Amino acid sequence: MLSRLIFELVCRSKAAAPFLIIAAGFQLMTPLPADAADWIGRVKTLEGIVYVERDGSREILSAGDRVMLGDWLETDGSGSVGIAFRDNTIISIGPRTRLLLREYAFAPADDQLGFALDLVRGTLLYISGIIAKLLPDAVEVRTPASTVAVRGTRFLAAVEPES
Repeated sequence: MLSRLIFELVCRSKAAAPFLIIAAGFQLMTPLPADAADWIGRVKTLEGIVYVERDGSREILSAGDRVMLGDWLETDGSGSVGIAFRDNTIISIGPRTRLLLREYAFAPADDQLGFALDLVRGTLLYISGIIAKLLPDAVEVRTPASTVAVRGTRFLAAVEPES
């Protein structure tokens, strides 16, 4: 269940309403199979059109697709997507959002932990997984105006497009 603060923020914002639906789909999390070594997460829920830019090409994502380090994700005016990562971190992004999956390392046995996103515009709901619990300083969300070091377990961020 979302914390009271996040719940109140989401309930007060029509733009954030898709996050309740997306977050509800993540009650039972299962890790990705070990044979998917290059992939860092999987699309769990999706509405509207969501694009992924990877290796110079742009494709439409579908539920069940995997995401990689370095992927740019972008939603259209009605798009939203929820992604579960290997460490059970969850992100949900709303309409007209663009973000980069800048850093992801999840090898606790080798002391390699890191999670970083660049939120260029739009809305993001972040729910921490194992990385943030083991090493909170290893999680960061960068926006055009600031960098957020994640110390809690959930937060909602919004970045307005430049005029």
